[in-house]
Formats: sequence, C-alpha cells, structure tokens
Amino acid sequence: MNDNNAYKYYLEDLGHLIQEIVTNWKLEKSKKKLGEYDFGYEMALNQIVSLLQNQAKAFEIDLKSINLDKIDTGKDLLTHEG
Repeated sequence: MNDNNAYKYYLEDLGHLIQEIVTNWKLEKSKKKLGEYDFGYEMALNQIVSLLQNQAKAFEIDLKSINLDKIDTGKDLLTHEG
C-alpha cells in the first residue's frame, strides 16, 4: 500500500470510529443523568471532533470523504436538557 492510500484509509476509518463514538454517546447520555465526569468526557469529545473537522477544512479535505460530515458539534455535543 502506498503512503497516500494508507493516510486516506486511516482518516476514513478514524472518522467512522469517531462517528460511532459520538452516536453511542448521544444514546448513552439520553438514558442517564450526567455527572461531572460525563460533562468532562463530552467536552473532550467535542474538542477532538472540532479539531479534526477544523484541520480537515484548513487542508481542504472534504469532511464527507473522512466520515466526519455527519457530526454537528453544536447539536450533537455539549447540549443538555434539564
């Protein structure tokens, strides 16, 4: 595998795995009252996703091509009810 393909597949897979983590987190947080640890976890997850999305945009990498297009940090993360 040449280096360009390795990076491409790595980023695609990483984006998919992060999408799974965010989806699972949204389901988990809807089922329980969140504590301090949970808020910290969500803040860290938000920081990671935001960083990856912003860097991709800076390098003109389409978010869809690395599976980060379906995560809206303003909607999916750091929003709490009650």
